[in-house]
Amino acid sequence: MKMARFFTLWSTNSPSASRRQYHPLPLSSADADDSRYHDQAPKHHDQEENPHNTPPAPPRGSPSRPTFLQVLPWILTLTFMTSSVLQYGHRGPWSRGGAGEFPLARPTDFKPLRSEIETEMVTFTGAPVFMENGTFYVPNPGEKTYIGEPSAEIDENWEEITAGRYFRITAEEATDAFGSASDLYWNDKVGGYMAGIDMFHALHCLNRLRQAFWPDYYPQSTHHNTYIHREHCIDHIRQMLMCHGDMTLIPTEWTDFLGRNYVNSDVPHTCRNFGKLRSWVVSRHNGSRTVPESDEKHHAEGHGLKRSH
Repeated sequence: MKMARFFTLWSTNSPSASRRQYHPLPLSSADADDSRYHDQAPKHHDQEENPHNTPPAPPRGSPSRPTFLQVLPWILTLTFMTSSVLQYGHRGPWSRGGAGEFPLARPTDFKPLRSEIETEMVTFTGAPVFMENGTFYVPNPGEKTYIGEPSAEIDENWEEITAGRYFRITAEEATDAFGSASDLYWNDKVGGYMAGIDMFHALHCLNRLRQAFWPDYYPQSTHHNTYIHREHCIDHIRQMLMCHGDMTLIPTEWTDFLGRNYVNSDVPHTCRNFGKLRSWVVSRHNGSRTVPESDEKHHAEGHGLKRSH
């Protein structure tokens, strides 16, 4: 309402005000009673004077083009609509599941797997709570156990989320993901291009680090490559955490025994649905989505090379 009054007053004070008077819109019920704010019926004699209903000629000296302030709202509207269309056109896949709007698929995500990506809210588990005597317990353990004293059950749980992490991909998928370097990833033993989803590689690394805490249960090799593998795992997990950048806020709670606050990480997080991604990988490794074994190595140029036996 204030903006409308501003444009009206501007028109009244402009050089053309002597030719055309504009009155502000009523701001209260008292103003509305003023007769000058009421629409007036057209006079009959005006119609008789102009029987063909032709528009009257503009007063001499009136501007032939609309003023800037008259077209400004249209300019702003057109700008807003254009920017909205451009922004929508570059969106790509967005979240499904009420967690807000943000891109689901990333440019480096494996394309055949993108259709399985969806988000869900997951409350983390496993945060310890310290007692006054210094002991602690875990009030919210997970449904399955992945840590603690080694057991066959724990090993099976890790196997369930890491086994079959590498699978064959087609020549087209290899070229699309790796370009001309795809030839490097041909595996003669399996008859195809071998690749895997990095999340499961990182889980495998984490499991290896867990096993290193229990050398009596999991015999550790003293070969130099074992230490290189561990360092690779630590650094790869570091890079993945920094890459994905989870911005979930986690609180800290006062602990008498520690004399300071301790983190409570058992809060809801926005996650990709792990079950769907895992099911897809299993089906590609040894299921309905498995890429058949091939005797011919396909190059990016479209040529073939017979496997060596």
